[in-house]
Amino acid sequence: MPQAGEKISYIKEAQFRECASVLADALKAVYEEHQALDHFLNKLFRSNPKYGSKDRRRIGDALFRVFRDYGFLEKLLKKEERSAENLLIYSSLLAGEKEIPASRLEKCPLGEKLFLEIAGKENFYARLITFGKELVAEDNLPRWLLPCFPSCEAARDVADSLLERSPLWFRLNFPGDGKKTEKILKEFAVKDIVLLFHPFKKDAFRIAVDKKVQLQEFVTFRDGLFEIQDLSSQCIGAGYAGEVNNEKHFSILDCCAGGGGKTLQMASFLHETGTAGKVFAWDIRRNKLEETFRRGKKAGLRNIAILESFPAGKKFDKVLVDAPCSGSGRWRRAPEQRFLLTEEELEKVVSSQLEILENAAKCVKNGGVLVYGTCSVFYRENMGNIKNFLEKHPEFTLEKFSSPLTGLLTDGTLSILPSHGDCDGAFVARMRRIG
Repeated sequence: MPQAGEKISYIKEAQFRECASVLADALKAVYEEHQALDHFLNKLFRSNPKYGSKDRRRIGDALFRVFRDYGFLEKLLKKEERSAENLLIYSSLLAGEKEIPASRLEKCPLGEKLFLEIAGKENFYARLITFGKELVAEDNLPRWLLPCFPSCEAARDVADSLLERSPLWFRLNFPGDGKKTEKILKEFAVKDIVLLFHPFKKDAFRIAVDKKVQLQEFVTFRDGLFEIQDLSSQCIGAGYAGEVNNEKHFSILDCCAGGGGKTLQMASFLHETGTAGKVFAWDIRRNKLEETFRRGKKAGLRNIAILESFPAGKKFDKVLVDAPCSGSGRWRRAPEQRFLLTEEELEKVVSSQLEILENAAKCVKNGGVLVYGTCSVFYRENMGNIKNFLEKHPEFTLEKFSSPLTGLLTDGTLSILPSHGDCDGAFVARMRRIG
């Protein structure tokens, strides 16, 4: 009969085998079929009830970690050595884990001596160096992408951010209602969860310590008192903020509304400031607008209108273009995407963004505001597009606004890197129509 220690070893061995099997399927799904990693896992877990919550968390964490480290793993392992088992072992060691099933380690090109040296290192880069190769953060990115960043510092910032899981940010739908905010705080406190509010953007908050939560268990979430929205996304939405005229019916167009995060944010802004007006949501993906309508109804925001078609010929006080993009600012959440993006796809994205911006600009009233944002950190998608647009449209000019992250005045543009707020990367520009 096995002793307690032997039983634990057997369990870890079985868990390792299961995880390696899922990783092998995930590698095929991502790199051959171009599936998103989270979609692959969601489909797997839905169709396999044998996976409990702990299994899902353990497997998900391990797989996301492999894809976050994949640039390093490509350089540490020869192509023929990149089995799912070896990828898991190397990634686990880079993460600082010290317990690897012995039977697996024997088949690994690493060797026990080197394993013991690496397992004792506390710092990630110290562990990386122990492998015997001089690697820097940027080695975790595809080389062709490095010139796409506005600076070497930006590339390093994004590469460094891949080492950790991104936090989940939330936004208050009714920041001016102290009773509703207190209700949220109390409900989280009952579950021993401490919330951290952003020092400048007072309606943004996150969980203090990384902890898995089931939001549908929270009455305040089901009642629409707060929304899931990354801090960087909230900064794009805040680009429309500023003066409002309570004497007239204010109109805002969100012309790439998607699931409605920024639509709700703008509707909340109008509600909080007592501004008579509406946010008009449009997106080429009709199914996404259904989600926008559902979320607005849940929050009780009655100043949202869903458009059946693009409002060509109509004018609005403010227009928001949250353009479809490469998603390079969100690689911590979708680390596999950096290896799937191609130069041809990026070229098409940049061209499409400029076309969308051109069409949206026609909807801005004289004296109105045009806000352009992406969840990208690439120069061409951001400042490159803005410079091209302004050269063709002298009737628009950049307008300074306060950064939601610092309170400091910007030049009319704001580039957000992950380290700026422990969030996704993003870009926002605010322009005024002056003629």
